[in-house]
Amino acid sequence: MTSIFVTNPNDGEAREPVMKAFVDGFDELVQNHSINVIVGAVCAAINIPLLIVFLTYRPFRQRHKILIALACADFINCLAIMFMGINRVNLYSKALDTLTIPIRNSWDCAVEAWLWLRGIGDLWPPIIQVIMGLERVVAVFKPVYFKSKSKKRSFWTISFSVIFVVSSLAAGFVIAWMNRGSKVKYYCGRKAAFSNSYGTFIYVTNVLGYATGFIFNCMAYCKVKTFTSKNEKNRNMARLRYYIVISAISTVLVSIPNLISLTSVLFEKVSDAISKPAVWATCINSGLNFFVYFALNMEFRKRILQLIGCGGQPESLTMMGQSTASQMNTQTTLRQ
Repeated sequence: MTSIFVTNPNDGEAREPVMKAFVDGFDELVQNHSINVIVGAVCAAINIPLLIVFLTYRPFRQRHKILIALACADFINCLAIMFMGINRVNLYSKALDTLTIPIRNSWDCAVEAWLWLRGIGDLWPPIIQVIMGLERVVAVFKPVYFKSKSKKRSFWTISFSVIFVVSSLAAGFVIAWMNRGSKVKYYCGRKAAFSNSYGTFIYVTNVLGYATGFIFNCMAYCKVKTFTSKNEKNRNMARLRYYIVISAISTVLVSIPNLISLTSVLFEKVSDAISKPAVWATCINSGLNFFVYFALNMEFRKRILQLIGCGGQPESLTMMGQSTASQMNTQTTLRQ
């Protein structure tokens, strides 16, 4: 069974035959990855109205740039899982039909679109959540410094997150190119494309990123509880509530499963009972923020209700209206 042949002259994909026993269980894998397609598509769709709410309302665009970046990162992560599911469904279905599997090297895997999208989805959300937590720590421990840097803070923090992701992916592609002469797993996972060490780096980034963001937010929360100014306390608490919930959910759904998945570096394969739900949990985590904001951010909730025609105005619009009305009343009084 060492012969190599090309099944489709149009794409020139080299494949090798396998025994029927090799594809036992592939039908179950097709079902599992079909779920990936559905979950990824649903969670990606949830992020679309979230981005619409943020981008169509100027105060949100000004104040919540980091949350917009997080929504973009989560959207890419969901798309990546959806496309991964489509890729794997096609892969395993074709193997069942032809009793062949593709022959690939690390570079063949690295250039697959779903894999580099997955790299962005793996790396960008956790580094953004670290920045969110660090931002809150600086805001409550060094408020004067925080306010003095307010104009360019979002630009530099988001730029740093993008540089981190781009440089990390670039390093992965360099590794894949250097190892392009070696044959890898036919299903092209991240470790197959970029090496076991790079796979470990991704797992560690997920584990430490979300957990560190959660710790930073908790530190900021504890500090805010000591504030004597009620206005300052309420203003900081309003944002910290949903920051903490977001980072806590991410820690439970992503950090802990990825910590378990680190065992894949030591063992040949993590049990499907862990790996499959971990993918779904990662995707669900990227789709929950809309509901967190709706539950804990009054201005976001009012904006949603306004967009769907159920009444209500964002808090800033209401305050603006109240201020305008107050000015008109004052002018009327002066005239009298």
